[in-house]
Amino acid sequence: MSHYLHKKLAIPTLTGLKFLCIDKIVHLQSDEDYTTFFLTGKTQFTSSRPLKWYVYLLRNHHFIRIHQSHFINTDCLADFKKGKYSTVIMDDGSQIDVSRRCKGKFRKFFE
Repeated sequence: MSHYLHKKLAIPTLTGLKFLCIDKIVHLQSDEDYTTFFLTGKTQFTSSRPLKWYVYLLRNHHFIRIHQSHFINTDCLADFKKGKYSTVIMDDGSQIDVSRRCKGKFRKFFE
């Protein structure tokens, strides 16, 4: 079972558990019942839990859901491009669309 341990998460993978410092997470991406973690250093791995599980676990940290499939660490946010199709650019260079539904919540987060 994945849970919060101080500043680390115990994350179930297909082969066991991975212990990860929360501040190393740049963003998470949903892949149906799995979640891909994108980490500092441009590494990634897949967890055998859905994104909604991590949205719950990281709700009290600096993370925000910007799309049904994307959950970002705002400490790793580099830029926001507004427009019809708004995009965030993360410290690792990832460009992620902000859904229309989440755009208002995203702006309020930084007010």
